[in-house]
Amino acid sequence: MRSRPLKAFIYSMPIPITLVMLATNATVTASHLIGVVSLVLFFFVVAWLILRLGWHTLPAVAGGVVFYLLVALGAKALPTPAYLPTLAVVVVVWIGVVVHAFTRGLPARQSEQPDAPVTLRGEALRLGVLTVATFSLVFLGRFLGGFAVTFPYSGILVSFGLGSETRAFARNFAIGSISLVAFFTAHWLVQDSVDQWLELVVAWASFFAVYGVVALLRRTITRKATTPAG
Repeated sequence: MRSRPLKAFIYSMPIPITLVMLATNATVTASHLIGVVSLVLFFFVVAWLILRLGWHTLPAVAGGVVFYLLVALGAKALPTPAYLPTLAVVVVVWIGVVVHAFTRGLPARQSEQPDAPVTLRGEALRLGVLTVATFSLVFLGRFLGGFAVTFPYSGILVSFGLGSETRAFARNFAIGSISLVAFFTAHWLVQDSVDQWLELVVAWASFFAVYGVVALLRRTITRKATTPAG
């Protein structure tokens, strides 16, 4: 899958979140919004470790996981903030990301840095690490609260396949993450007032509606970056 926006869209779809909600009948709190922000930061941490410090993918992803767990456990130890103030902060931060993207543009594809060929030994090691990390974090889910439903279902799996596209994907995912915020907010607005299946229908409709707006916004940013000045 060569399209970064399409890849970011597919990996941000709240399918695992929906399954968790159906299985546990969980309610949405501000922790879910903080979890979305932390997932965005996870990708940027991995990108920074790979592109700035020259780490290999495996230790970089492990570093991102440690960062995510520290944020999650730290937030878990504090009282859960009110939803609306948290939402306001998240939206303001997202607007800042979009303004930055309008100013600087989105990163260009780094095709001049081909990824190393995948070996059987490397693939086996990667699958083993993915399995251990994923099941370990799922086991920790009861301690992570709202953070568990946004991670590790996409973060770990995605990061291993990005290669030189890490920074570009992180920027695209940050812009598209507002659709996950819309999913949680729509669910929060109607939870406990309608049936569970209707809560999820409303949440998914909000997700797709907001992502459609984001797609138009991203296209505008890309057009601005590629249009000659003057």
